[in-house]
Amino acid sequence: MKAASTWFQRYLLPGFVFQAAVIAGGYATGRELVEFFLPAGPWGGLLAMLVSMLVWSAVLMASFELARIARAHDYRAFFRVLLGRGWFAFEIGYVLLMLVIMAVMGAAAGEIAYSLFGLPRLAGSVAMIAGTGALLFFGTTAIERFLVASVGYLYLVYFVFVVWCVVAFGDRIDANLGSVPVGHDWFAAGVTYAGYNVATIPAVLFCVRHFARRRDALVAGALAGPLGMLPGVVFYIAMIGYYDEIAG
Repeated sequence: MKAASTWFQRYLLPGFVFQAAVIAGGYATGRELVEFFLPAGPWGGLLAMLVSMLVWSAVLMASFELARIARAHDYRAFFRVLLGRGWFAFEIGYVLLMLVIMAVMGAAAGEIAYSLFGLPRLAGSVAMIAGTGALLFFGTTAIERFLVASVGYLYLVYFVFVVWCVVAFGDRIDANLGSVPVGHDWFAAGVTYAGYNVATIPAVLFCVRHFARRRDALVAGALAGPLGMLPGVVFYIAMIGYYDEIAG
């Protein structure tokens, strides 16, 4: 008999998996924050992030509930329900997206290995790819356990990061928040960024098997938006201190 899923697996795990996909393939390097949010100004960027977060929550709630009802626990089953005979069209784009994400992650890992340890960039990239392959080899349970162990560490790192930045140049952050006007395109930027990243939702579908009722799907979807965006907000606040330099 299958053991009942925990509250963490039902409500928080989907959001943390979504967060991992969005961070690793997106704003972990900061480039996407500069591309989509910084042009709207400090406050405009934060408003755009709020829009992205709300769109993510709404789409994830609907997606989780559809996947729960249809028992579609992988992207192929999900898109057969959503797109019918045209499901394979998404697979083509999804494979290309995964290649881009792995390239971004590999490049970032290589740069970290070189900057911190003086190792060849290729060594860092290969280590990241090997680690990802090992997790996939051991399966879903290993991925869930890894996420449980890493989530607390991730939030600790971002918390220490933002506190450090506030202490080091909090006056610059405050000055830029007060002096730079809100840009006009913040709403469009938020919707665009959200739409660009909902393609990562299929990576979260394996968590749907933990849902026992509609409430589980809706609560998990609603929480996934804030969980996915919160580290980005922290990163962006740090960027605001050097808004002009980064924008330039």
